[in-house]
Amino acid sequence: MKLVSIFDPTKHTLLAIQYDGEEEDEYKKALNNWADVYYLRNFFKEHESDLLHGFYQFSSVNEAIHHTMGLAQDLEDKLFEHADGEATEIENMLQSLFKPLNNNETTINHLQKSKFQNSWLRIYAIRIAPNCYVVTGSAIKLVRYMHEKDYLVDELKNLERVKNFLIEEGLTDEDSFEFIELNN
Repeated sequence: MKLVSIFDPTKHTLLAIQYDGEEEDEYKKALNNWADVYYLRNFFKEHESDLLHGFYQFSSVNEAIHHTMGLAQDLEDKLFEHADGEATEIENMLQSLFKPLNNNETTINHLQKSKFQNSWLRIYAIRIAPNCYVVTGSAIKLVRYMHEKDYLVDELKNLERVKNFLIEEGLTDEDSFEFIELNN
């Protein structure tokens, strides 16, 4: 497992995990998948019942593909705007986009499991500081609860796995990222 800087390697704001054996970090993987018609068609065909009759109830796979591609571009634009590392006001920091994974949590905690959602798209991350997050994975969440689908349960496991990795590496606050070498 290694850490990769997403936007600017000199500003440790938005980072991503690249799992061993994977060619891309989890952020790039998400955006590439969400821009890939073939990937999206396969995903929505596999989960067609959830798509057509579940939480969102889209009318067709093609409509869902088009919708997802637009959402992904919007998600990337918002992250880019908030990850410049220059923000001094909380509403301009990543923390204004990422929320606690558990909707019942009302406080911001240290090494908190978090999500950034744009409709059904999710970027999952561990919060280090108000403007410092480590992306652990992503999903198209078509159901209400994560425990309903194995691919979402896998994302929960990845959050825990990355949190443990960060603790083991001593990367538990913003200052601990200041002198590490990041892969790009």
